[in-house]
Amino acid sequence: MTFLYDFKFALRNMLQKPAFAIMTIAIMTIGLGLCVFNYSFIYGLMFKPLPFTDGDRMYTINLISNGVMQNGGSVLPADYLLMRDELEGIEQIGAYFTSTVDVNDGERTLRENATFAQPEMFDYTKIQPLMGRIFNELDNKVGAQKVAVIGYQFWQNQFGGRQDILGEMVDMGGNKTEIIGVMPQGYLFPDNINIWLPMQRELASIERKDYLGLQIFVLLEKGASLSKVNAQLDALMKRVEKQYPDTNTGYGAIAKSYRMSEVGMGGMTIAVAMMSAVLFVMLLACTNVANLLLARASERAKETAIRVALGAPRGRLILQMMWESLIICGVSGAIAVLLSGWGLQITEGIIAGMMNGPLPYFWQFELDSHIIITTLVIVLITAIVTGLIPALKVSGDNFNEVLRGGTRGAQSRGAGRMSKILVILEITLSCALLTTAGALAIGINIAESSDYGANTNNKLLARIELPERKYPEAENRVPFYQELIRELEAQPDVKNASLAGNIPGRGAWYTRIAIEGRNNSDMATLPQSHVTNMYPGMFEILNVSALAGSLFDESDTQDKPRQVVVTDSFATQNFGSLENAVGKRFQLAQVEGEPVWFTISGVVPHMVFGQPYGEFRHRPAIITNSIQDSLSFMQVVLEPAANIPAIQLKSTVSRVLYDLDKDVAPYQFRTYEEIIKTNTAGMYFLSNIFNLFAIAAIVLAASGIYGVMANTIERRTHELGIRRALGAPDQLILTMLMKQGIWQLIIGASIGAPLAYLLGSNLVGMLGAESPWVSSTYILMPVLIGIVVLVSTYLPTQKAIKLEPSVALREE
Repeated sequence: MTFLYDFKFALRNMLQKPAFAIMTIAIMTIGLGLCVFNYSFIYGLMFKPLPFTDGDRMYTINLISNGVMQNGGSVLPADYLLMRDELEGIEQIGAYFTSTVDVNDGERTLRENATFAQPEMFDYTKIQPLMGRIFNELDNKVGAQKVAVIGYQFWQNQFGGRQDILGEMVDMGGNKTEIIGVMPQGYLFPDNINIWLPMQRELASIERKDYLGLQIFVLLEKGASLSKVNAQLDALMKRVEKQYPDTNTGYGAIAKSYRMSEVGMGGMTIAVAMMSAVLFVMLLACTNVANLLLARASERAKETAIRVALGAPRGRLILQMMWESLIICGVSGAIAVLLSGWGLQITEGIIAGMMNGPLPYFWQFELDSHIIITTLVIVLITAIVTGLIPALKVSGDNFNEVLRGGTRGAQSRGAGRMSKILVILEITLSCALLTTAGALAIGINIAESSDYGANTNNKLLARIELPERKYPEAENRVPFYQELIRELEAQPDVKNASLAGNIPGRGAWYTRIAIEGRNNSDMATLPQSHVTNMYPGMFEILNVSALAGSLFDESDTQDKPRQVVVTDSFATQNFGSLENAVGKRFQLAQVEGEPVWFTISGVVPHMVFGQPYGEFRHRPAIITNSIQDSLSFMQVVLEPAANIPAIQLKSTVSRVLYDLDKDVAPYQFRTYEEIIKTNTAGMYFLSNIFNLFAIAAIVLAASGIYGVMANTIERRTHELGIRRALGAPDQLILTMLMKQGIWQLIIGASIGAPLAYLLGSNLVGMLGAESPWVSSTYILMPVLIGIVVLVSTYLPTQKAIKLEPSVALREE
């Protein structure tokens, strides 16, 4: 009954001043809403266990190449076998690789992603098929009958959900394949896969230099330490690097969760920065509400003193004041959960638009029981933080001094000191957030405006793969590519057509090179470069001209010496000048088989392969001739005729390819602009999040600082009246109060600026933003905060000194 009475008492007090209640709930909702949304987003993106039994112990081993983690795997089969035999603390380990296969149902050919796995993969997830069975060790033997397990969605879309699908023979990758099982709806492990095939490879017989693109899954033993497993991996890979420098120089490995592998090596830096930022916003909201409750409690100081004098227990008084904070934070928390759920739905749609394909199945942005419980804990903590400080302060005052004071509005020295501390805290936090957001926004803008070294306007890209059974050698592939280009350029809606392994803006192989005439014995010291290939005519589509030498053409056939074009960054880094580079020869140091000599025929402007961040933006590149270096996987690049949107060429590409070979189906249609936008979409989204934090911070800081200063000056109205009655000029009073605000600004900015550097330096460093504008934010943003502080001090001061001294003296 006591608790119920105290609750009703607090609620009645709040309803007496509804404006105060609405304002405090609104302020706390901003802080709690951003906090719950941010935590839910990061948890769903990076930390939530996979939706399987023992999902919290599931990890994948990622390859590290020259200090950069490669998403997924690409571990050499020989290295995987060592990991399988030597790693301790591992309950289960297995391997798979993902590729595309042509699926022909007799009428059309579809290009689908498929996982070639060992049978242990299904045991790893502990999911049983909806129909039929999974493959076993007998199915995995080399030369065994080809079998496949298909996903629920594929079963529904391609086979109409037929119950008699088991045992049906389907052409997959040119092989008659028996469908033996259908997995349950929603099962897409490891990466949005709908077809699973047995690997049918004897890994022990594969030579160390041979690349298979293996990805590794591991299940840690219960209680095993991930850090210890990674220490073993590090030691193992360093040992292998010394034993096999030709294949393993610069390579390491690390075990990470599937979620952290997907977001990459900068994921933890981003998570820490985002959580730090939202913590600052939360502290700002708590500071504002605590200050408002302190001001409200100070107004009731005389009432509280009378109750203390009459023998009221201090604990009961504190609890009564705490109820107001609990009500404010409880209502704010409920609103925050609703807003966060809405925000997560919008965010999922935004992120889906950034991805080249569907979102990873394990990215689940939702408010589950874990989030609700966490929210309740956060609400309770904020209620204690915001309510306990003013409750302890007011209930602990000397009631004799308060009763003798006779003025309801008199501000004690302790309350004044507390107000100053709160203002300094708000300046510090808002300065840190605004500066970080400003630096990040400028860095993103620099990245978005990066010159990739190519004309990216109005081009269409599509991937194709030539079936190995029909096009096993370059001699078979080159004629097909030549015919494809001729047919495409003969179409009325196509201006130019060409092919490339990868183009600027897309990632490319990064490897070491051995330059002729130099000491190439130490693999670790060899220079590195991106390597891709382009068909003659690709440079014309990209609007790239030679800076030195000449570009290759169709006369550079396979029977002639290998010709390459390099970027000017490659030429200057390795030969000092563009002219010196032409005619020089080199080999690719980390390749299968006998190394081939390449001769530099020309130099083109620098091209950026991959995202325009950090060191990636400065990496040199080598472009080989697709006629001499023909691959099965290629990128078709089309430039449309005048005034035709590139995306309209999709049907043209599909039709031409079907006429040439119905087994070659184009996939991954993207415009060049979409690819470039995707490169910076993640950081752009992060920048928007920080901008949201910054807006919340400046609103909270401005209102909070103004509220504190206005309350402080208002409570000194009586004092200011006395000063003016004794002859103090208005300018002197204004200067006195402004000095107080300036000192608070100096202290807060002195703490906030270094804090901003600690918070933002890693994020800006990831961007590699090299601009004086980034550094200028560490000056401009504190100046902006300073303007807010000065205005927040000046306005209530002007209001106070406009009162006649006689009126001010009568103020309580």
